[in-house]
Amino acid sequence: MGLVGIREVWNSNFIPQIMSLSSFLPKYPVVAIDTEFPGFILKCDKDAPESTRYSMMKHNVDNTKLIQLGITLSDHYGNIAGSWEFNFRDFDSSSDLCDPTSITFLKKNGMDLDKINELGISLDCFRRTFADLLSRQRLHMKWVVFHGLYDFAYLLRLMTGLSRTELGLEKLAKIVKVKRLGGAHHAGSDSLLTASVFLKMKELFQIQDNDYGGFLYGLSFRATIRIYPKPVFVQHPPIPVPLFVRRPIIRSLYRPICAPVFIPVTTVPRNFYIA
Repeated sequence: MGLVGIREVWNSNFIPQIMSLSSFLPKYPVVAIDTEFPGFILKCDKDAPESTRYSMMKHNVDNTKLIQLGITLSDHYGNIAGSWEFNFRDFDSSSDLCDPTSITFLKKNGMDLDKINELGISLDCFRRTFADLLSRQRLHMKWVVFHGLYDFAYLLRLMTGLSRTELGLEKLAKIVKVKRLGGAHHAGSDSLLTASVFLKMKELFQIQDNDYGGFLYGLSFRATIRIYPKPVFVQHPPIPVPLFVRRPIIRSLYRPICAPVFIPVTTVPRNFYIA
């Protein structure tokens, strides 16, 4: 791994630099990313429940604007092709939501927000150009982040244009270009769209069932099912039934000889993945 320079990318040199990055991707498919943004509007304790941390993150990402995106390309042998620092002009510290402490911190570390606001790239322009690049190269790319929850959240919002909404089934279908048959929020139509989107994602992203099976929205663990032998029920010896007892009660006189069967859900720790 040799030393490489960092290429600062502005509106004036955006096209040649994004073309340069694109030319390296086939041989250098490992993509390390980092983002710089205007801090946290809402904060929560690191030990807060996952649902709370997700809500806070979503609020912060939806209500702030990305300032910089850093991309470094390398191969599987540790050779680095180069690093690109994309500067985005959409953020204005005088009018947009931000954490003043974070802005002060960025300025102390040499970030010229006025220059970025004047000479940077528009987020919309970057989205259109980078989306085209991803459509041609994504199957070979591997992503690397450090504490990357916010990095991926900003990248997802940047590339999909989603804001203040969940990534619902309808949005996901549009992203992977699957058309709905029937009306939304009808069980048959939704199940068909779910199946169609899943099959299209398997085709586009080479998804393997074993990699993602058992993960459910809202759960932080992989659910597995342990199957037990089917219980055997036998009839006890006949018991005289008074004439005044209604017939449905007779059914309760049949007792299983084994205990009820429970299907426990075990918790499988998530491994660290570079996806």
